[in-house]
Amino acid sequence: MRQFFLTRLFSIFLSASVALTSVVNAAPLSLFQEGNTGRSNPFFGLVQAHNLRLPNDMNPQKALSEIERRLYEQADFLSVLINAPILELKLPNSGRLQWLFILALAADGQVVEAAVKLRTTKEQFPDEVLTAPALLARAMVARRSANLDAARQLTESALRLAPQNPYAQNMLGMVATARGDLEIATEAFGQAAKLSPKAQTYLLNLGVTDMNRDNAAGANTALTAALLLAPNNCRALTAMAQLRARQLDLIAATLHMETCL
Repeated sequence: MRQFFLTRLFSIFLSASVALTSVVNAAPLSLFQEGNTGRSNPFFGLVQAHNLRLPNDMNPQKALSEIERRLYEQADFLSVLINAPILELKLPNSGRLQWLFILALAADGQVVEAAVKLRTTKEQFPDEVLTAPALLARAMVARRSANLDAARQLTESALRLAPQNPYAQNMLGMVATARGDLEIATEAFGQAAKLSPKAQTYLLNLGVTDMNRDNAAGANTALTAALLLAPNNCRALTAMAQLRARQLDLIAATLHMETCL
């Protein structure tokens, strides 16, 4: 029994040694999560896409409200990407839908497509450009285009209109992080997690920020909560592995990394 345990322990260390070395040396900044997506695992992504697709016979306005809720409360931009093209056929004159779609496209890294759609949507719905959904969409495109000053201004404007929007708070945190202002980022991510405590994305971002600020206790609390919500989230597992490695708990760090291998 003892030999089996030792063999197993050696196997764990051997399989994760390279990954763990990269984790210890990596910048925690790269561990931030934009939102929920299963694209890192193609099979899981297909299953998730099927699960996120709303029923075709669902009332279009209710469907729109549902993907909006998922986006803001869960940072679930994948749900918007899956359902928005279908809803566009049913709600061709909905600016609200277009702003959500633009935000989701930019969050997914489709910045050029988002920018083109943003330009046409601003022309189609000029009276809506200063609404909170429009401001958030514009802020996401600006942030993804590395225009951080515009992203900050647009996000702050959105928050003045919708201070209880957790996605807006998360956006402020991401912009502040990119600008190197970790104090504002911590406060913003903390607000997002408080407003939507079941959103693992917000907890993960808070935990990574606390780790960047050498707040091990805060990082442990946030990352533990994130892993309780999503035990197989590799970014959260990797962040926790890095935290444990910093604390010189290499066995725990390796076990966390092994889950992602």
